[in-house]
Amino acid sequence: MLALHKLLLLHVLTYLGRNVGGTIQRIRLPPPDMNLQPNQLCHVAGWGETETDSRVDDLRVVGVSVVDQKVCRRQWSNEYVPANVICADITILQGDSGGPLVCNGVAAGVVSFGNDGCSDPRFPNVYTDVSKFCPWIDQIVSQNGC
Repeated sequence: MLALHKLLLLHVLTYLGRNVGGTIQRIRLPPPDMNLQPNQLCHVAGWGETETDSRVDDLRVVGVSVVDQKVCRRQWSNEYVPANVICADITILQGDSGGPLVCNGVAAGVVSFGNDGCSDPRFPNVYTDVSKFCPWIDQIVSQNGC
């Protein structure tokens, strides 16, 4: 089984108060029982390569549609698609790993992997499902007084 859980909790020691709401925005975590529907529109943000193989200096956002878990498993094989992931169309590229999948204004997922940077619609992109890790996130936050 591949290690698909690309999650990081960062405790920022510098007060960001006056920047929050300006250039820095908070995002809500999903409910633990989040249930995204196939074809639901979400957005992915990243600084990864473009189709012309060049890096970008500004954050890019693209709309993606959620792919049914059964379809995703059939395409990738069950080995690569455990129950704690979300699949979506539109290929992510090199440098996008760790970026957010935002659905209905919440951090629904984190970019995990795609088809090695190739644009192949047969292979949906795979994201860590943040809702499956909410208990772990809550535990870490409460233990560290955040």
